[in-house]
Amino acid sequence: MGWLRENPALILVFLVGTVIVGFGSLIPFLGALFGILALYINGIAQLVARDELVGETPDIRGAAGEVLGRLLSLVGIWLISSVLIGVGFLFLIIPGIYLALRLSLAPAACVIDGENAFDSLSTSWEVAEGNLLKIFGLGLIVFGLVFAAMLVTTPVVFFAAGSETGMVVGLVAIVVLISAFAQPVVQMAYARIYVENREPGSNVADSGDDWAGA
Repeated sequence: MGWLRENPALILVFLVGTVIVGFGSLIPFLGALFGILALYINGIAQLVARDELVGETPDIRGAAGEVLGRLLSLVGIWLISSVLIGVGFLFLIIPGIYLALRLSLAPAACVIDGENAFDSLSTSWEVAEGNLLKIFGLGLIVFGLVFAAMLVTTPVVFFAAGSETGMVVGLVAIVVLISAFAQPVVQMAYARIYVENREPGSNVADSGDDWAGA
C-alpha cells in the first residue's frame, strides 16, 4: 500500500479505467476491446512497481509508452492463458486454479523484461512454481477485503437508495471504487513477486518480438 500512496495518480488511472471497462463491457461486441484496456492499465501498475523496486522514480507517462509497445504480446498472453485456464476449469476447478496461478506472472514478464507471449508464459510457469502459495494467498486476501467492503457498504446503499435504479448505480459505484484501489495493489504485488524471484541477471529489454514470437 506504501507504493500506492506514493503514486496516487495510479488510483485515478484505475478509477477512470474501471469505469470505462465496467460499463463498456456491457456493450455487445466491445467487451474484448475494454479487456485490452484493462491489460494496458495493469501493465502500467507493474512497471511502476518495477521502478519502485530498483529505486527509480516511477514515470507513469513513460510506463504508458512502454506498455503500449508490449500490448500485442499482452493480448497474446491473454488469449492463450484464457484458453488454457478455461480448459482446466472444464475438467475440474482445481486444474483451472492451478493453471491460473502458474500463468499469473506472464504479463509482468512481458512488460518488465520485454518477453513475447510464449516466452512470458514459459517464464511465469517457472517463476510461479515456488510462489504458488504466495500468489494464491494474495488472491484470497484481496477477495476477502473486497467481500468485506461489499458486505459493509451494500446495506447502506440499499437503505439510502430511493429506487431500484439508484441501488444498482450505487452498487456499481462501490465496485468501481473498490477496484480502483484493489487492482493496482494486486498488479504491483504480482510485479514484486516476479522481480524478486526471476532468474538472476534478468533485465528489462525490448526484444522487438510480436506476440507470437516471430
